[in-house]
Amino acid sequence: MVTKGSLTAIEYEIIKPTGQKQSNVCKKDINAIIKIIKDNSDNDISQVFSIEHDDKNKEAIKCRNYVGTVQFDLDDKIITIEILPKIYSKDNKDEIRQIFLKMLQSTVNINYKKASLADLSSMKGTILEVFISMFADEAEKLIKRGLRCGYTEYSGNESFFKGKLNVSQNIRHNLVHKERFYVTYDVFSVDRSENRLIRSTLEKLRKVSVNPDNQRRILRLLSMMDEVPISSNIEADFAKCASDRNMTGYTNLIAWAKVFLKNMTFTSYSGDNIAYALLFPMEKVFENYIAQQVKRLITDEYNVTAQKQGTYLFNDKFMLKPDIVIEKGNTTELIIDTKWKLLTENEDENYGISQADMYQMYAYAHKFKCNDIVLCYPFNGKKDFPAYEDREGNKTIHIKTVDLSKILPSANNDTEGNNDEIKEMLPEQLKTKIQQA
Repeated sequence: MVTKGSLTAIEYEIIKPTGQKQSNVCKKDINAIIKIIKDNSDNDISQVFSIEHDDKNKEAIKCRNYVGTVQFDLDDKIITIEILPKIYSKDNKDEIRQIFLKMLQSTVNINYKKASLADLSSMKGTILEVFISMFADEAEKLIKRGLRCGYTEYSGNESFFKGKLNVSQNIRHNLVHKERFYVTYDVFSVDRSENRLIRSTLEKLRKVSVNPDNQRRILRLLSMMDEVPISSNIEADFAKCASDRNMTGYTNLIAWAKVFLKNMTFTSYSGDNIAYALLFPMEKVFENYIAQQVKRLITDEYNVTAQKQGTYLFNDKFMLKPDIVIEKGNTTELIIDTKWKLLTENEDENYGISQADMYQMYAYAHKFKCNDIVLCYPFNGKKDFPAYEDREGNKTIHIKTVDLSKILPSANNDTEGNNDEIKEMLPEQLKTKIQQA
């Protein structure tokens, strides 16, 4: 019998093999995972974990800046490691998980409101299990309303004539059976691409989930979809998915299916011992979240573009792609670039701001003819950083931090974030323009 264990770590935390168990994970398990990571050092799982040596020169696992869940198959045991982001002043892992899930909406493009972010604190388990619970919620609502049917083409040798006769196949099969017809016709049934993808996702999650409640729910949902076959070609079925208003109840489910079936959150991983991975690069999550909040704050008078392309450093070489560009007409009012890194309070070392990042901001300012640039970091306990001015070119680079702890779900399930935090990031002159608009 395969047993299961799990542990939760924080970004950049070191997981040491110890004699103490954490959620049914022991020293032997950690050592086995260390070996798996070392054996797979040439693939993408090495971006998630590295092998370090602790103060006693013993090998240990260090989490990098991917956040999410990885499952390791140790033959007789499935071990789940959940990695949460490092957020200043937050030690409660349930709160950190809520903050991360709220930020993640802008990356996976799934509406969590229906799953009630305010109730996430009552959901037990890893990020993966929370996602599985959300998917099950959506699937249950859809099945209760009724699965959409569609026409699928069927070909077969029948005792009746329907549709059109497949002449070549009819000659091949029925040369001496004149009473039969090899025909092709459309069947109206629940066997359509969207339903096949939902069924396939449930089948996958049945194997992945280690939460008994989720497993029971998945089995019940599968029994309710027993007339729907699994997808034989996932890519083709995603391409066939309809987007008309009659399929609105499927929008979230298909988005979830892409996450689970296509691993759209992470690049490839391999190795027989890596059972499943659902991982997100925190740089991208932070960037997308800030871009989403800025778009919600800025009025229609301004145009906000994420990852703006088309400007090059030299001729048509070395394209510049600022994270967020705010324009009014043909004028670039502000550029925001996000960096997932905790700054320090050491002024002598420029607070940990990378010199390469400042060169990059200087290039943005001059190539986009923008007087104000914001370098945005997660809050590190300090709000007031100096602005750096290029007096000759009248350019200013503002150093700002955003307190992510202020985006926790509120009682009314507001998922739009704290606008005050975003406003504080903007230069005074742009704040004034926005208020006047």
